[in-house]
Amino acid sequence: MLLVGCGTDEGGPLAVAVRYLAAAPEAYEGKEIITSGVVRVFYPGGADEHYVVEDPQRHRVGLALDDTARLAEFVGRSVTVSGVVHFREDRGIFLDVRQLEPQPSPTPIR
Repeated sequence: MLLVGCGTDEGGPLAVAVRYLAAAPEAYEGKEIITSGVVRVFYPGGADEHYVVEDPQRHRVGLALDDTARLAEFVGRSVTVSGVVHFREDRGIFLDVRQLEPQPSPTPIR
């Protein structure tokens, strides 16, 4: 799924690619967005454990969800995620996750 910086006609979340979120977090602060990428975890099991959604060029946006076990289910998998964008100096850019869904696996051509 290719997501660029564009809105929706229904007033729903703004579809934004991870690279745009990472490049200009202040432009999306407080906005509900939808994006896609692969879930990664850093420092698993440690005090600094954190999850991100990452695009193929390794642009990353943090994922905040109280249920980290839910995030852990998706590590290494392509997902579509929606949430509200926040930026904090001590944390960087992150999404307060509202919805997280796996992307369907491509069907092999036979």
